[in-house]
Amino acid sequence: MKIRLALCCAFLPFLAHAQAQTACAEKKIRAFESLKKSAAATPEEEWYDVKHVALDLRMSHLSTAIGGSVTTRALVTAPSLPVYAFELDTTMTIDSVLINGQRLPVTTSGRNIRKVNIPTPLSQGQTLTAQVFYHGQPPAGTGFFTRGLNHFSLSSGTNITYTLGDMYYAAEWWPCKMDIRDKIDSTDFTITVPAGAVAGSNGILKNVMTISPTETRYAWKHRYPIKYYLVSAAIAPYTERTYTMQFADGDTMRIQNFVYDTTGINAESRNALDSLGYTINLFSGFFGKYPFYKEKYGNCLVPLGGGMEHQTMTSLGYNLGRVVTMHELGHQWWGDCVSQKSWRDIWLSEGFASFCELLFLENASGPAAAQAQRNAKIRSVVSRTGGSVLVADTTSPYNVFDSRLVYDKGAMVVNMLRYIAPSDSVFYAACRQYQQTYRYGNANTDNLKAVFENVYGQPLDSFFRQWVVGQGYPQYTASWNYRNGHAYVELRQMASLSSSVSFFQMPVELEFNTPAGPQRRRINPTQATQLFTFPMADSVTGIGIDPDDQLIKRRGPVTRNTSLSVLNTGKAMEVAVYPNPTDDSWQIVGLPEKTAWQLLDISGKLIASGEVSGDDTVVIPARALPAGAYLFQAIGLEKTLRLLRP
Repeated sequence: MKIRLALCCAFLPFLAHAQAQTACAEKKIRAFESLKKSAAATPEEEWYDVKHVALDLRMSHLSTAIGGSVTTRALVTAPSLPVYAFELDTTMTIDSVLINGQRLPVTTSGRNIRKVNIPTPLSQGQTLTAQVFYHGQPPAGTGFFTRGLNHFSLSSGTNITYTLGDMYYAAEWWPCKMDIRDKIDSTDFTITVPAGAVAGSNGILKNVMTISPTETRYAWKHRYPIKYYLVSAAIAPYTERTYTMQFADGDTMRIQNFVYDTTGINAESRNALDSLGYTINLFSGFFGKYPFYKEKYGNCLVPLGGGMEHQTMTSLGYNLGRVVTMHELGHQWWGDCVSQKSWRDIWLSEGFASFCELLFLENASGPAAAQAQRNAKIRSVVSRTGGSVLVADTTSPYNVFDSRLVYDKGAMVVNMLRYIAPSDSVFYAACRQYQQTYRYGNANTDNLKAVFENVYGQPLDSFFRQWVVGQGYPQYTASWNYRNGHAYVELRQMASLSSSVSFFQMPVELEFNTPAGPQRRRINPTQATQLFTFPMADSVTGIGIDPDDQLIKRRGPVTRNTSLSVLNTGKAMEVAVYPNPTDDSWQIVGLPEKTAWQLLDISGKLIASGEVSGDDTVVIPARALPAGAYLFQAIGLEKTLRLLRP
């Protein structure tokens, strides 16, 4: 979901991003506060697993009037199920409820919790079939976090109604279980609409039937697991723009877009819709074949200042262009196929979908376009000092859909996972393995970390501790000199929030300007201030830090210091420790052979000692040590390092 563009009024899509957020903030908060909930709204919802949902509804593009029935088939998972609990807003009138064919009374508590007592409780493993008949005409929403049904009468004369269930608004238009951990195995959605209107939804359009001179029925079938808030409908006098794409393996699939007011679509948005086949193949090559290839992908255009990644049929704002279009397409892998286990981990959806923007631009428009987008995201992240990618307070929409942290920092964290990978091919192999491992299911940050560690063949504790759990970012400054065929660089790092992360253990690329052209070197700083020496035949006239904007960081001054020379690079200055802090092991490098060393706790008590033999690296295990600070001393070199065990 492109929440950074979420708007309150039909005309606001044409305003700037910042204006949109300011205009809507209070309205979003008021609406969201009334819907605070844990994973399940009531404990009884935990007692069953939803297998299939069949929606048979009358809807209209002229209003939010809705009515019909929804049948839920579920498997009882508790030892006994004496109560069937579900959620449906009190703006809806329930006409009747059938439980396994028996009509039973329903009670209401709170805003939307409905319960039906079952005279003969069902046992574990039995099937529950609940059919809810209802009707109503709730107030119309105006976009994200307002209402579940949105209706607009546009100045062109076009009328549109569409659903938005994210996060807890699905129950405003259909009776459901709003728990992202329980994916619905499959759905059928039959939508009866006024003649002249078209109804778009998830999956394959199986049938269009004229049932009277005034009504048409659209029957959609979806046979993939789906989260409750991705079930969708959009009704308007649409024009269908459909074509067939071909995958690399020869399979074909329908691209099905429903468009209103076709003469007003700008060239960029039209081209974005027409190039979906190209991008689906592009992303399929990187992440694995489009996960819903047996059905379709498409968009229903709606008057929304953003997009919502409804599974196989995105609700896409009018004239939002290619970046938003490809962000929502990316969600079909990241968020729809593999979903976050909790709202705390929503960066696994929004961060990766935002990374897909970079990936699309890199391949469709070139490296410069991707770098410009990375630069914009970096500037967003460093506009404030702290903030974690993981959402601490999932009751606050400011946190759950924080464009700076969840979207922009999330995208750059993914970008840096690619940057530190042994190779691009290994990074994409990890993406594909994650998709395959958790295909059509749910995953969290630890699951992602474990997959990437396995594929990379190296621990990623420090990376995830710094960039996913931790807060802040590094600021780099540097001094440099060139003398007698060598370039010298003293790189300094200062953390923006040292109380969270005091030092970011991250490789940094340097670019040296020379008469023969730019030359690059990648370094691995292990200390906040560190001197590096590079043999270089060409004279150096200047240096740049992270020239391609691959890292979250600020750049400070870079100056020439003519006192930097070989005299500054004695062995003692090269002694360094990494990673630091660590909960696994420290590696101390740069020590001469036969150097005696000792490890002390902060009180001076001897913990371990030894002598350097063979190469210049000492490995000190940290797992068995209590958390705290330790001192490493290289005897005879007057070198003491402070080691940290979190």
